[in-house]
Amino acid sequence: MCEMFSTVPMKEKLFNLAVSNVISNAITVGLRLNLFKTLSQISSQKNPVLPEQLAEAAGCKERYVREWCNCMACGEIIEVNEEEKFWIAEENVEDLINSSFETVMIGSTPTMLEPFDHLLECFKSNGPCGLAYSEFTKFQYFMGKMSQTLHEKHVIADMLPAIGNGIVEKLETGGIRVLDVGCGNGFHSSFFAEQYPKADFVGLDIGADAINQAKERKTKYGGVFNNLEFIECDAAKMPEIWTDTFDLVLIFDACHDQCRPDLCIREVHRVLKPDGTFAILEINSSSNVFRDKAEMGPLAALLYGRSMLHCLPVGSNCQDALCLGSMWGRKRAVDLFNKCGFPNVRVIDTQYFPINVLYCAQKKLSSFLNRIDGNKTEMINITRSEEGNSTKYLSFRLSPYSRLGNHLFELSALLGVSRLLKRTPLFFMNNKLSPKMLKNTKTAMPGIFKHIVVVNDTVIQIILRTQSNFAQVPTIARSTFFNQRCCVYEDPRILLSIDNQYLHLTGIYFQSYKYFQGMRNELTSYLKEANISNLPESDKNTFVTCVHIRKGDFLAHGLAASDSVFTKAALEFIRKREEEKSEKPRKVTVIFGDDLKFMKSLYNGSVTSNEQQKQVCFFTSFFRKRSQIPIKNATHFISQNSPSDDFVYSKKNCDVVLISAAHSTFGWWMGYFSKGNKVYYMDIRATNDKSYISGDLHEIDYYLPHWIPLRLSADNKTVIQSSRVL
Repeated sequence: MCEMFSTVPMKEKLFNLAVSNVISNAITVGLRLNLFKTLSQISSQKNPVLPEQLAEAAGCKERYVREWCNCMACGEIIEVNEEEKFWIAEENVEDLINSSFETVMIGSTPTMLEPFDHLLECFKSNGPCGLAYSEFTKFQYFMGKMSQTLHEKHVIADMLPAIGNGIVEKLETGGIRVLDVGCGNGFHSSFFAEQYPKADFVGLDIGADAINQAKERKTKYGGVFNNLEFIECDAAKMPEIWTDTFDLVLIFDACHDQCRPDLCIREVHRVLKPDGTFAILEINSSSNVFRDKAEMGPLAALLYGRSMLHCLPVGSNCQDALCLGSMWGRKRAVDLFNKCGFPNVRVIDTQYFPINVLYCAQKKLSSFLNRIDGNKTEMINITRSEEGNSTKYLSFRLSPYSRLGNHLFELSALLGVSRLLKRTPLFFMNNKLSPKMLKNTKTAMPGIFKHIVVVNDTVIQIILRTQSNFAQVPTIARSTFFNQRCCVYEDPRILLSIDNQYLHLTGIYFQSYKYFQGMRNELTSYLKEANISNLPESDKNTFVTCVHIRKGDFLAHGLAASDSVFTKAALEFIRKREEEKSEKPRKVTVIFGDDLKFMKSLYNGSVTSNEQQKQVCFFTSFFRKRSQIPIKNATHFISQNSPSDDFVYSKKNCDVVLISAAHSTFGWWMGYFSKGNKVYYMDIRATNDKSYISGDLHEIDYYLPHWIPLRLSADNKTVIQSSRVL
């Protein structure tokens, strides 16, 4: 093990690191300018050369080359004598002039530092999510060099046989179709196409520059490939016509850099033929840094560092990114593949690729149902479309006896799933409480009913005494039990094969944002229009933190209710995290909820919305005038407005929202609609909430990816941020 990783004093270790850093960069200069190669050609121990001789041969300035030689000699990379002449020791020539793992690691590091200042901003809590690939202008070139050097030797000789499932024989016989996902400049795709002319190959990459380079590739004889094509495409949204068309899908070190690799892998599952093979080469680690340190030594530090500089920021560059990093490791990888439809994954060591591991899996023959069954965490972006044009219909078994938060989940999910299935959404008034549900939801979100057909809307106007008076779901409807648990997402695409005119889903609640993924702006626009003047406004001078409280029925039903210790500690955490960053001079907190006594007990001097607006009425024969008298200097307010008004207030004023009761659907919608779209919530994993303990709620399906979970620390006084699960 090198000295810098031994038990030397920290000061000495830091000095060694500083020296190594400078020498490493100087080596990069030599690699880029071919100084090592040139020096090896014109010098030897018997015939060393002066810097000016090397400079002339390399086409460089003498003064710069002399400084480089001095650094390399003092760093014991090249040799020097008393006459200040230089050469490379014979035993070191091959290591310095040939592209190897070590030289590529050194040579590519400066390319990873290109956007260094931007990377620092990503670290900051209020900074950008990540970095774009385009900020690394030379990184792909150097990684391509390393990949090509190693893979030309080992991909066909060693890796393909390890994949198994008769792949080598199928490639040689021909007639199969192979997809290279994240193909970059097309090296692997063209390499395979050259070796196996009877098979067809497709290279896919999201980068236009990469695809343009790939399309320039020729056969070794300078001809055009007739069994190879390249396509610019997002791997998370491959062409629909590719379903069940590929015999083999390969990914070479291009999974962990994706923001949403889960979507890519599910697409891989879709486009594979039944019994098709998926093989992915990834960085090898254990998913545990302690174990990596013990087993890999300095190599672990190298790989974690490179991940920090490049892989993590490019794989974090969107709000819902999984943020894997290159060292996500075997456990997380296998878990993700399992969730994406590959239940049986083989993990194969690759000694020929020193930092990699190979994952292989087959798509089951019963492809469609198995794909969907393993796809519980699918996220579908639903685009707005015109409802009412379809001659097929979709309805849910609604829960009119529940409350407004539940109703909004059901109707939003109904709209989203209907669009996916290309059906018209129906709201059947088939329960004596249906009119109340319709009235409450129309009051809060009237716009959604422009897209949902209400069957027998007239029952709102009359009192119905018998069930027979209600509009029933047609007896010819296909009833399907779907969404068996309130808050666990199921993939609606399993329903695409149902051709019945009426489809009725008999699940419960549909409490997952994934049923209406990508519809936030649209759903927010459906809220009623109102001006809420009895609470503080978020403006250029005022920062508004909103907190939702839920106790009451939660205490009676075993759900995690709001707690004063957590709520106040969480608000203090948010104050330090969010409010202190804001330049707005006034900071206020507005409390919403169902327990006025509890809400008043949180902060002395809290002002209710009724107190905030004292009304003095002046009547004349022509008009009534109201004057508003605000209570000055208050910092905590309590809303006593209607639920629909609270949603409107959140949309217009809540810069940040705290959901203090983990499973409050009303609190969830307060966060979803909020102006700032910055939401903190009580980590349900740290509670005894029965819906979570029973498995009826999966946090990855219920909470949006960018929302932040909080929990009490060990002292039960302060709050800390929890990590999100994959």
